[in-house]
Amino acid sequence: MDAINKDKNEVCRVRTLGLNPAVIPEEELTNRIINMFQLINIKNEVTPIYFYGAGCGTPKASARYV
Repeated sequence: MDAINKDKNEVCRVRTLGLNPAVIPEEELTNRIINMFQLINIKNEVTPIYFYGAGCGTPKASARYV
């Protein structure tokens, strides 16, 4: 996962355990995100979030997060 600022410069790069909403329960997804110290350090600088990854287009995942 890359965090890029408004000038399109990389702020940080994070490796996760995986964030596939089609197979991982919502509570586990939340825990994986909120427990990443790299993201906590920049959370107040983040405005829009664009997530591209496995499972995003499946009906089950789309229904959970739209």
